[in-house]
Amino acid sequence: MTKEVTSNNFAAVHKAIEQIVYTLSGRIFSYAEHVPLDRYLKQWYESGQKNGFAEQVEFHGVETRSGAAGFLLGSYTSAVSSSGVYSLLTASSCLPLLRPMLSYTHRLYSGSKPLVLHVAALSYEANEFHVDNASLLDFAYTSDFATISSFALEDAAHISLASTLAAKAGPVVHAYEYDTLTTTFVPNEASVSASKTVECFHSFVPAEGVTANAIAALEHVNKHFGTKYAPVEYYGPATATQVIVAFGSKELQKARALASRTSNVGVAAIRVFPVIEESFARVIPKTCKKLVVASQTKLTALDTHSTFFSVVFATAASALPKVQVVEARYSDVDGISESVLAAELDLSSELSAVSASSLVETTFRIWEEDSVESLANALALVHASRDVEQNVVYRTLYDNQLFLGLRVSNVQVSKSSAKLPGLTDEEPKADVTILTSEKIANHVRVLANVADRSLCIVYTAVNPADAAKKLPAVFVKDVVEKDIRLVFANPNEQTHALNLVLLAAYFVQLKRNGADSTSVPSLKKNFATLGWDADEFDAVVKDLEGQAEPVKLNPDVLKELQLPEDELPTSAKENSFEANTVKELEEEVLPQSGNLNTVAKQLIFKEAYGQQELPRPNAPAKICTVRVKSNKRLTPRDYNRNIFHIEFDIGESGLTYDIGEALGVYGVNNKANVEKFIADYGLKANEVIYVPSLTHPGNWESNTVFQALSHTLDIFGKPTKQFYQTMAEYAADPKEKRQLEVLISPAGAADLQRRSEVDMLTYADLLLEFKSAKMTAVDLARHVPVLKRREYSISSSQRKHKDAIHLLVVVVGWTDPMGRDRYGQCSHYLSQLQIGDTVCVAVKPSVMKLPDSPKKPIVMAGLGTGLAPFRAFLQYKEWQWSQGIASGDVILYLGSRTQREEYLYGEDWEAYHAAGLLTHIGQAFSRDQPYKIYIQDVMRSTKALLKKALIDEGGSFYLCGPTWPLPEITSVLEEVIQSSSSEPVDTRKVIEQWKEDRRFVIEVY
Repeated sequence: MTKEVTSNNFAAVHKAIEQIVYTLSGRIFSYAEHVPLDRYLKQWYESGQKNGFAEQVEFHGVETRSGAAGFLLGSYTSAVSSSGVYSLLTASSCLPLLRPMLSYTHRLYSGSKPLVLHVAALSYEANEFHVDNASLLDFAYTSDFATISSFALEDAAHISLASTLAAKAGPVVHAYEYDTLTTTFVPNEASVSASKTVECFHSFVPAEGVTANAIAALEHVNKHFGTKYAPVEYYGPATATQVIVAFGSKELQKARALASRTSNVGVAAIRVFPVIEESFARVIPKTCKKLVVASQTKLTALDTHSTFFSVVFATAASALPKVQVVEARYSDVDGISESVLAAELDLSSELSAVSASSLVETTFRIWEEDSVESLANALALVHASRDVEQNVVYRTLYDNQLFLGLRVSNVQVSKSSAKLPGLTDEEPKADVTILTSEKIANHVRVLANVADRSLCIVYTAVNPADAAKKLPAVFVKDVVEKDIRLVFANPNEQTHALNLVLLAAYFVQLKRNGADSTSVPSLKKNFATLGWDADEFDAVVKDLEGQAEPVKLNPDVLKELQLPEDELPTSAKENSFEANTVKELEEEVLPQSGNLNTVAKQLIFKEAYGQQELPRPNAPAKICTVRVKSNKRLTPRDYNRNIFHIEFDIGESGLTYDIGEALGVYGVNNKANVEKFIADYGLKANEVIYVPSLTHPGNWESNTVFQALSHTLDIFGKPTKQFYQTMAEYAADPKEKRQLEVLISPAGAADLQRRSEVDMLTYADLLLEFKSAKMTAVDLARHVPVLKRREYSISSSQRKHKDAIHLLVVVVGWTDPMGRDRYGQCSHYLSQLQIGDTVCVAVKPSVMKLPDSPKKPIVMAGLGTGLAPFRAFLQYKEWQWSQGIASGDVILYLGSRTQREEYLYGEDWEAYHAAGLLTHIGQAFSRDQPYKIYIQDVMRSTKALLKKALIDEGGSFYLCGPTWPLPEITSVLEEVIQSSSSEPVDTRKVIEQWKEDRRFVIEVY
């Protein structure tokens, strides 16, 4: 058995903070029952450990509720003095509940009883945790508490100490962002020892005044530990003309990453709040003409200035009256991004391509059940042992709602001599993916955010020959389409399973990089540091050599895959900080029948029954109800394609959207078709059925049969192979049962394919055909999948249309072999809507985002309704122009069948071109001449223009529309790339780099 790997070589932000808290506190009040802000404090307290003053510590874990701070206040007022401080730990989301009581502390405050609040900027919204500095700063400002902020692991202990010193003169908030980031960089333990901490505390003499005292506390820490902390800290060139003002570690990381790629942008990090005017004015370069304030607000207050912006604006107005101050506003749920900041900067010069990602050697992502031993720490230790100059960082999150509990770790290994301050992105693209069970891929699309041709190692007993059949269909699809190098690790009984997967990951990574057998002794030495003896290592390597060859998947398997009806999530959500303790699935709860009398009682006595009315209770996303404002057909009435422009009024819905995003529409089945099926199948339209809610566990959704077939069940959708099998189980007629069994057997594969792809039969068709396989309404609710929302690219920008959202839609229509007119369910539904009708919708994020710099050129290629996002782009550019923001070249290529019938948004393009916002329009109307002209042909005729925009000026390329022209369009771009060099160029590699840099963005269907 191998030696277990420990985490003694790693340090976390919170442990450093808790060490200071315990050392200096006499009484600790923890209002953190739902988040682990006091894990070490509890351990030290329960073990009887004394504080730095050799006294017993009082520790109180208190429930967070209204008035809960009264317990702390009572203790504070009853004590005469305390050798240790009063410390409170909580999350920023709890502060509104604590504020009423804590506001009294100023009247009762005594320097002999210092009070410091250690507040993690943390809230729980939309089923996951988010950074929430907005609530923290609102509390501190309105309650008149001085605030001192930690920025990173390196300063966590020192700033915790400085905040405690400052509390000798008045109540202080120590702000920090709770982070599970772990790194091989460990602060010097001597610098934060208990003895030096207590010495520093005793020797500090507070200054008069809140701001003067905060400065004095920082200077005292600097004197004791040789640090250089300041109320405002500046990073960047001394001649910067623009400065980003940030608060908190996430904002600071994003701001510095963006500024590092420019020559004229600096960053001012606010460590003490409210902002100290003299300190602020001293660090801002004299050359500065513009301040961009990173301004976080709550999602519910996006239309108002944040407290932070208001304070910075007032400070700058007094100290720097000639400097322009603008707000880069974002919500706590959305989080800060470089694009939010870049949108407010004047980036006249090119953004450098150099970024933190250039420091990374390898990015690993580990998906594992949270009940098994974690691989992340062991993996990091092995890599760190390769080279003492390498830095390893990783962040682990827990999702208790997926697979009964998942643990996901992103691990990054730096290049030699490079130091990674943190992960280069919240979810960086993985070079190596490790799954401790192939079943995880049934619940989440684990390969959604990995590099093409990357490595994936799966801990599984599946035979490689059966991979295509036994691995989840979505996983197989991603492996084939992304050309993933797939390797199975199947440990034997004598070897510790998880450490073997670790060894497999490392060994196969060596082979992937082309290392020969001479690298194995070095690897052997690395593993010796973890307790592996030589014989054990040799045995494992021998086993692995037979397993490390990639599993081959033929691309033809894609034709046979049965993909799930619902899209899998592409990432885990951080909704817990520990493993899920519930490891058994509850007994399956099935739909039930009901009656209208019960429903009537529920409607009348809503509170007694806990009844709620929701527009789409089965929808996992946030649903908004909007009204049709306009519905206009764009193609002639006598034309065989109905393409229409529809507008929705979103004024009171709460819906917000960004350019490039898509609108998910929850369609309704055709009323006449539903009524006909109910009559033909012998159902009762008003019968009530109860379905267990998937999105509100423990609750039931009640619908009549008519409502369920209209709004919920995809009864006119394409049946799955599984449904044929279910029908066979229900069939009472032996002949029909045999027919269904043959259809799902290999012998019936061709017939089944014809039914699906040629006849395009529906669930309704199948149920009416095989009459002996009779299902009740409750059975249908159990076996027919729910209607999926259909997503359409948004063709408007909310910057121009504040209270509206626009779509461009084509009605999909055809005649089936039985002579029936058939339509796409949702497009036909939308086309029939009248002004004033309500529709249930939800916004879906998209990859269609503009470059960070508005002066970078953009090249857009849209086919048919794929032009929608580019209209939104231009409306946003129009808004930027109205704000005085200059734009780079904007080039549009459009493809349609004919100009007369399908020049979609033609008037808009012509107007933008005339106004100078649209530099060039390349039109390809394929059927307007005897020979076909496609979009790629028009692009090829303007290669010089493309070279200038994409090569010379570093612009971005966007494609939206059907999949078929993608190879030809890519070929044109490769020709452009090659034309820029006299030497042969690996054009495919350049395209891949563009994708990595988000300069080649496609959205095809």
